[in-house]
Amino acid sequence: MPAVEVAPVQLPLNQAVTPGSTVTTITVPEASILAPGEISPEPIFEPLPIVGEVPLDVAPIEMSPIVVAPEVYLDTEDPDANSPVWLRNLSLNAGIQGFHGPGDLGRAANFGFHEGANWGFPLLPFWDIAGQLGVLGVHSNFSGNQSRFDPDGFHSARDQLFVTAGFFTRAVNGGWQSGSAFDYFHDSAYSNTDLTQARVELAYNFYGRFEMGFWGAYGANSDTVTFTLAQRLITKVEPTDLYALFYRHHFTGGGQGRLWGGMTGDGAAVFGGEATVPLGTHWSIHNNFTYRVAKSSEPVTDGSDESWAVSIGLIWYPARLSRNVYRDPNHPLFDVADNSVFLINRGPTTTSP
Repeated sequence: MPAVEVAPVQLPLNQAVTPGSTVTTITVPEASILAPGEISPEPIFEPLPIVGEVPLDVAPIEMSPIVVAPEVYLDTEDPDANSPVWLRNLSLNAGIQGFHGPGDLGRAANFGFHEGANWGFPLLPFWDIAGQLGVLGVHSNFSGNQSRFDPDGFHSARDQLFVTAGFFTRAVNGGWQSGSAFDYFHDSAYSNTDLTQARVELAYNFYGRFEMGFWGAYGANSDTVTFTLAQRLITKVEPTDLYALFYRHHFTGGGQGRLWGGMTGDGAAVFGGEATVPLGTHWSIHNNFTYRVAKSSEPVTDGSDESWAVSIGLIWYPARLSRNVYRDPNHPLFDVADNSVFLINRGPTTTSP
């Protein structure tokens, strides 16, 4: 019978072989030897032993380490991945909101609805600078005002308009990011009021997981409100300067949330937060809140110097997966201004001559 040599890789796992030892040759009946090109009808499952001596210089097999790539949000599943650049960072939103501030002149508060759009676009791609433009409309007090200055009655609804334009650099995978924005605010509560402010943000992004930084708001002008009363009451209003530190967290399934706290220019404490969470393919839910604590030295019996705002709404991204929007360097860094970031200060109310 012929002898059959078996390759060393077929050594059984439970058989120990010491260097220099030999293994008896396996003999196979000639009837079981296949002709060239012939396929065995039954595979051999049992490993076969080695014939001959085991060399001492056989190096052990080294397994390459398994490298797990970091999580990356890709648009490979996005059916609109080939949409035009001008559409990929457009978002539309609508929801409900409530707010109160010194501009309400007392116990009045406001509830209503809002709708808007925010759009980001490459501005100077060579320097990784993008631009943004957004608008928000707010409609409140459908049953009229409830201010203590209401003897003649302010029974019309309150409409507001916010417009935000800015530029920014977004550090998607980590590093420093910053931006500046200019906000315009129009209010028709008692008479037409037009105010402007600037916002800035500077933060460090830790590997796309979370951010820590500073944001601020700085008033650029003031306006005078005249009430439609026999007394001709007048008061001065202006944007509130605000300085805050924040922590922003990026959720593993997409979306992000931020908590912040700081001081106003007149020394009042203020804090707030917001979160955006994906809902399905192209939708997210967004909510925010802000609370400005009246200073202990101020008369707060009527709540006229307290400020708060809260809102909740839906965002639709027509050309992006909602879980991927914050992985795009051209996605707007700033939300469109609203009553949570555009706080108002009011001066003393006097009677016009």
